[in-house]
Amino acid sequence: MALQILPVFLFRYFPSHDGPIHIYNCLVLKDLFKSQHGLAQTHYTLNPQFPLNVLAHVLLTALTFVAIPLVAEKLILTIYAVTLGLSARYALASIRRQSLFLSFLILPTVFNFTVYLGFYNFIIAIPIFF
Repeated sequence: MALQILPVFLFRYFPSHDGPIHIYNCLVLKDLFKSQHGLAQTHYTLNPQFPLNVLAHVLLTALTFVAIPLVAEKLILTIYAVTLGLSARYALASIRRQSLFLSFLILPTVFNFTVYLGFYNFIIAIPIFF
């Protein structure tokens, strides 16, 4: 699993289609949560309703408080990769204990097309599903 996560940290940017806009949205959310009056407070307000597909933005915004945005994106991808491997292992063990060796078959599919498209809310939901 560590070898699979290694390419995420070897390069400065993770090549995803929607990843940069997710990072920008989380930086705007971070500015809204700060008490300083800035450009974000002038043009944006928080939605009082809680949309269902907000989990990845909440996680990424929380990570931007502790790391720079590029590292925060890499951390969310690492969290996804680790939790997907562990949750697939858990799902296989709950079906049949002798099938744990099959959990390694999930590793080639961790960084799939939806990850490179930047569908972060979708990829966070996959480990929760398992």
